[in-house]
This record gives sequence, C-alpha cells and structure tokens, in this order.
Amino acid sequence: MMVNYITNQIRILMDNNNMNTIKHLKEDKIELNGVIYKPYKICELPPSFGVDILEWFNYKGYTYIAE
Repeated sequence: MMVNYITNQIRILMDNNNMNTIKHLKEDKIELNGVIYKPYKICELPPSFGVDILEWFNYKGYTYIAE
C-alpha cells in the first residue's frame, strides 16, 4: 500500500487530539513523530523508490524518506 503522508507542504494532522511533532535536524533531516527522514532531490532518489520504499513526503523541493 503506497502511503504519501504529505504533498508539497507539511500538514499537521490530528490523531486523538495529539499533534504530530516535527523537528529539524542537521543535514536537512527531519524527525517526524520519532522517525528520522532523509531529504533527496528528485535526481538522487534511490532505485528502490516506489518499489521497496512506500512511505515518503515532499517538503520544500525535497522528497523525504525514512532512514
């Protein structure tokens, strides 16, 4: 099942009245609810993107994939 949580901008979703938390880390990495995501430019996406990698989101020109 392909899951694309966020398209073009980060939307803060509500889940049982708890807000998801976003933390900006070094090297443009983002931590979202305890999961660290690494940014990729479109030309740098790994070959397994869309096949083995089924969870990502787009934000500020990057595609973020969980490490």
